[in-house]
Amino acid sequence: MKAEDRINKALNSLSGMERAKAPEDGFSRIQEKIAAQKNAGMNSSRTTGTAIYKLAAMIAIILSFNIWAVSNYLSSDNMNSGNSTYSQITTDYNLYEDEY
Repeated sequence: MKAEDRINKALNSLSGMERAKAPEDGFSRIQEKIAAQKNAGMNSSRTTGTAIYKLAAMIAIILSFNIWAVSNYLSSDNMNSGNSTYSQITTDYNLYEDEY
């Protein structure tokens, strides 16, 4: 019975409410806002041209930095690939000498 009483109490609380009404000029205000957004969009088309150039510049900078980093890594890898370091380690720690 408690659940039914709570349901009836909730439904009875809605009995005095009035129906919501839209403003008289609501539709015309919406159309004005849409028109204003279209006009603003036409004016911002000039800025999208500069945005494209900025994006292209950023891509070029990032791409050139990546190419520079990879070329430096490969050139330093070639310099360190000599056997001098390897032979120095093997002689210091006697890795390949037979000790019986």
